[in-house]
Amino acid sequence: MRHIILFGAGSVAQGLASCIQKSNSGRVSFITREPTLSALSDGIKRTGIFGEHISPPSSFDVFHSLDECDASADVILVCSKAFDAEVILESILQSKFASLDTPIILCHNGWGTADIFAAKLDKKRIFNARIITGFRRPALNHVDITVHADDIHIGSIFYPETHTHFDWLADAITKGGMGTITTPKVSADMWSKMLYNCCLNPLGAMLKATYGELADSIFSRTIMDKVMDEIYEVMRAYRFQTHWPDAAGFRDAFYSKMIPPTAAHRSSMLQDITAGRKTEIDFLSGRVVDLAKAKNIAVPTNALLADTVRFLEKKPT
Repeated sequence: MRHIILFGAGSVAQGLASCIQKSNSGRVSFITREPTLSALSDGIKRTGIFGEHISPPSSFDVFHSLDECDASADVILVCSKAFDAEVILESILQSKFASLDTPIILCHNGWGTADIFAAKLDKKRIFNARIITGFRRPALNHVDITVHADDIHIGSIFYPETHTHFDWLADAITKGGMGTITTPKVSADMWSKMLYNCCLNPLGAMLKATYGELADSIFSRTIMDKVMDEIYEVMRAYRFQTHWPDAAGFRDAFYSKMIPPTAAHRSSMLQDITAGRKTEIDFLSGRVVDLAKAKNIAVPTNALLADTVRFLEKKPT
């Protein structure tokens, strides 16, 4: 039986684990800390669009550290927020998995964390998962899946041809309810999600609006259109590619196909700010700004959104 380690036990990790367990496709081990560690002793409850599923505590393991896990694990799924990438990398480097070839799949938002991991680990070990799924966590051991805009896509931005290594994992998650595929074009998928997230997450958090409300207003559409144009200019400078050759093509798909399935959704960034948590803005709009500065490109709209979200992070709730 396959053994899957999930670094982190938040809503994404619990959602993925519930699918793997429902399909009886592998043993799951969580790496987490209190109070989530204790909460998982009562099992995991999944609700939402894929139906209810209960994972009893006997169906998975929960550990404080990687060194407590079996070294024969098939994969490590990093399900933390992007801003924890360096901390988790350090945990891996200090564990027995530093010298093993266990592949690592990064399951968080944004762009740039693969480079952080690849700076100290073999690039052949590093994979990404693009996830456009809405999760919320009503309780520490309860994940509610609210929307699934597209299949999860798994692949490598460094060695695209190796995506088939995880056909077994994609099959396991799919059988558990959440559509998943492997792809050699995960980099293009991730830039598609970057465009999507940079348009919706900061603005949705600032205005406390649903995605549908943002798309319905000419005022917020004007801001989002500028975000798209700026990101495409940065992508061209770095020769990054996505599935639409220009901002106009993405814009059409964004409003006609991407927004409708998620119209009622509210930004996870809004949830973070409301709860007084750090957001992933540095790996979304902030990453666009960093890339733009290196090429002397002006991205004033993305910069404004990034700085405003940073202000909201620091503002007392």
